[in-house]
Amino acid sequence: MPVEGTYTSNAAQGGNLTEVDYGKVPESIKEIVNIVSKKFSEKYDNPIYSLDFGMGKDGKPLIFEINDQIGFPKWEMKNRDIFLEGLISNFEVKLTSR
Repeated sequence: MPVEGTYTSNAAQGGNLTEVDYGKVPESIKEIVNIVSKKFSEKYDNPIYSLDFGMGKDGKPLIFEINDQIGFPKWEMKNRDIFLEGLISNFEVKLTSR
């Protein structure tokens, strides 16, 4: 969420990083995530990135930003360990495939 009175939602610039339960994410967004994930993993050697979504006026999801610098979870976030384990797994794959 952006700082009040701005459009910038970057956590490093004062925006609020909020954990979203992926089980509650609409299937239309999950489908896009799966497509992008497959294409990026094939083309860019298992990259680390994040996708920012918004919903259009018609209710359809839109990617409005692809980030090469991911938002790091807060300590109290429920899925923090899953996130960190995913990073470690990604690094291990990169180190062992060289």
